[in-house]
Amino acid sequence: MPYLLFISVPFTMATFFVYILIPDLRNLHGKCLLCYLVSLVIFQPLFGWIYINDDRYVKPLPCKLVGYTTYFASQSVFLWLSVISFDLWWNFSEFKLPNKKTSGFMLSEKKRFIFYTIYALGLSLLMTLLTLTMDYIPGIPKTFQPLMGVHMCFLQKEWNTRLFYFYLPQFILCSVNILFFVLTAFKIRLLQIDLNKVMAQGENGKHQCRLQSEKENFNLFLRLFIVMGVIWFMESFSFLVDSESIYFFFFDVWNCLQGVLIFAFMVCKRRMFRLIKKRYQAIIKKSTASSITTNSSSVTYATNNIALNQMTAKRDKYTEKL
Repeated sequence: MPYLLFISVPFTMATFFVYILIPDLRNLHGKCLLCYLVSLVIFQPLFGWIYINDDRYVKPLPCKLVGYTTYFASQSVFLWLSVISFDLWWNFSEFKLPNKKTSGFMLSEKKRFIFYTIYALGLSLLMTLLTLTMDYIPGIPKTFQPLMGVHMCFLQKEWNTRLFYFYLPQFILCSVNILFFVLTAFKIRLLQIDLNKVMAQGENGKHQCRLQSEKENFNLFLRLFIVMGVIWFMESFSFLVDSESIYFFFFDVWNCLQGVLIFAFMVCKRRMFRLIKKRYQAIIKKSTASSITTNSSSVTYATNNIALNQMTAKRDKYTEKL
């Protein structure tokens, strides 16, 4: 399984760079996805190394550093996924149809992204500090202490520890994400019914276009959620029931290869290929224009230089005659 995590990393990075390079993808949804991918790129190789290493190399300081960094990245992964599911629900809740009122509480994308960042990174940091503190509070049973970097470079293998610090928060967040996606699906259905009534009354099609665009975003991130959210949920569930079933093994493999699956769902599409081609052509055009400008400047400089030399020669000749 750890080696599958290593295979997944370059695909996760490739998805990240595609979203960075294409301006059309850097909307609020795209920024949240980028933050998710950054957390995943940190988490996957460290988590893979921890389980390959197991208890072979355990030095307190470097192990604690690796362990808490991995823990912070893991919590950030789950929290950014919850941000994505919440933001989709929020967009459809605030979708304005003619003769319909919204809540009136609207924030710009920039402010929403700031709040999302504070929530995801702030709560990840808080949970990491809580885990760190639990190792130094006297009187806590060893089975409930993280013991980060003591037996291995992560949480100890005790069932209670893994449940309390890792799988239970993961299970709760994934359950909430499922709820938001279900609520969003119902909201889309209600909006479609209302919009059909409006269109029947002869209203223009701008609302239909916007709803279609939002539905495409929902379908895209629903696929992403199936890749990421469902497999995290099933991994938590398999830990809770302590099952060695072949079905849970399948979900483990799916989880380890989620970078490959994200790349397939998010990048390997006709629309993405068109955007990549468009961006490539824009870069080539800009480079060509820059080259032409540079060559033009060089020619102008050379022409001016020749003219100056000619004037200098005439002046010298005139000086000689005098």
